[in-house]
Amino acid sequence: MSALAWPSRRKQREAEEALPLLAGYGRQNALQRNRGKLSALLFVLMVLYTLAFQIIGRFIPLYFMIPVAVLILLIIWALPETGRAPTVLLTRLFHACLIGFLFWPDYLAIALPSLPWITVLRMTALPLTFVLLIALSVSREFRHALKAVAGSARAVTTPMVILSVLLAISIFYSNLIVFSFNRVVNSLLGWTMMFFVSCYVFSKPGSARRVAGIIWAATAFWVAVGFWEWRLGHVPWRDHVPGFLATQDEFVQRVLQGSERYGGDYRIQTKFFTPISFAEYLALTAPFVLHWMMTAERLVARIAAGALLPLIFLAIVGTDSRLGALGLMITFLAYLLFWGLRRWRHAKASILGPAIVLAYPVLFGVFMAATVFVGRLRKMVWGGGQHASSDEARQEQIQMAIPLLKSHPWGYGAGMGGETLGYVSPGGVLTIDSYYLTMLLDIGVLGFAIFLAMFLAGIWIGARRAIDAPEGETLWIAPATIALLNFIIIKAVLSQVENHPLVFALLGMVVALGWRIRQAGDEPGMGPLPASGPHIAKRSLVPRRRWGGGLTATLGGKAHSGTG
Repeated sequence: MSALAWPSRRKQREAEEALPLLAGYGRQNALQRNRGKLSALLFVLMVLYTLAFQIIGRFIPLYFMIPVAVLILLIIWALPETGRAPTVLLTRLFHACLIGFLFWPDYLAIALPSLPWITVLRMTALPLTFVLLIALSVSREFRHALKAVAGSARAVTTPMVILSVLLAISIFYSNLIVFSFNRVVNSLLGWTMMFFVSCYVFSKPGSARRVAGIIWAATAFWVAVGFWEWRLGHVPWRDHVPGFLATQDEFVQRVLQGSERYGGDYRIQTKFFTPISFAEYLALTAPFVLHWMMTAERLVARIAAGALLPLIFLAIVGTDSRLGALGLMITFLAYLLFWGLRRWRHAKASILGPAIVLAYPVLFGVFMAATVFVGRLRKMVWGGGQHASSDEARQEQIQMAIPLLKSHPWGYGAGMGGETLGYVSPGGVLTIDSYYLTMLLDIGVLGFAIFLAMFLAGIWIGARRAIDAPEGETLWIAPATIALLNFIIIKAVLSQVENHPLVFALLGMVVALGWRIRQAGDEPGMGPLPASGPHIAKRSLVPRRRWGGGLTATLGGKAHSGTG
């Protein structure tokens, strides 16, 4: 028989597809028909991957982790819809991540050959990221809940997403792809992930107060350590670091030896790489200590918080940092205005609130005049002779960056700002003295504008909601907003990113508490939000009394109770 008598494979397949199907049956798709070939191809790829890892994997193991990470993400994406998000584990991991960041020096990390440092933040942030992805994959209610909270502040959430995308894209035009990839991973873990997890965690009652207590405890602990360090002239653990940590690195050795001004005055730095980062941390946490002093129910707590504030000031003096002193002053000025506005709105019979608000421009003007004419105050805010070199260096860096931005307005890649600028400090280290300049050189003008707009929007939302917030836990939005205000001012003269995970957690706190305040305002008489996480997005609640106090809310046909 001739070959023409046999139908071609394509015609045979078309003929089969033209036949009718019985109910409940379906035809195989292309992947199913060729699963044997695909299995053989997968086997060959696995053999090649194994051989390549045996030959060069020990030199560049980071690249060989990418397929494993992609496989894990595909497995998480393919998980079935169960409706049971691991919200309890997510909350506990978030607290563990925050505690690890607040209480452990980031430079004391496990160093393995050819791998990034394994810090406490990374050890907790990676599991937290996987649990967040699993919750998003398996629970539609969790997705709706997170969308409801994060979507309530699109002026913050949208720039956050765009900023993450720009950082990822910057890898492809970076001169050092591995270095930029490492920076982008750090940013996605410490910025993006922390923000979205915070949006969920702080939407639950009790979380904001709990985290504020952790921040207070960490601040008191590091202030005490700072005074101990000041007395010793070096960090207390300098001679007691275990050998398996990254102590042989030259930069870590400089950190352990401490920092001094040119005049020989020691500057305390505690767990941070530089004294300036410690001063920034104190400026970010001081609003929470002040709020504890003003709102704590127990007198003992108010006295303890009030006693910590002057110690924070002395610790900032020990860092010899202008930005720390400026942040502390902004904290008191901003909180005074917030307290006056709240008093004016909620205590109509009192004249103290209107008096503070109306006299505030005069008070602010007097303070600014004092920073110019009072010698010691002028030195703390504007600096003295020992700070002149820093101001000159910052101006020189700006002049060097202008032509670089004109030639590459889209930036040079994540983490490449310092090397691109090429400014060498007197200590022989590549450095940039402004994070805004770093952002411009890393991801360009657009990325910098989005970064700044995101935080300005967060401050605006927090300031508006703080005035209308009811007394209670949601009022913690005020110190979080003041901390963000300190952050955007400090970043103009500080390029380090050590405190960024805390800052993005506070940004998520502002969004979540703002959402809770708006929900309470939209539905007067609404009781506390239910403690069960995924259901917080559905706000068509019908509150009713139950035995034992508290409220029971009907959510999607199911009853959930909470006492707040």
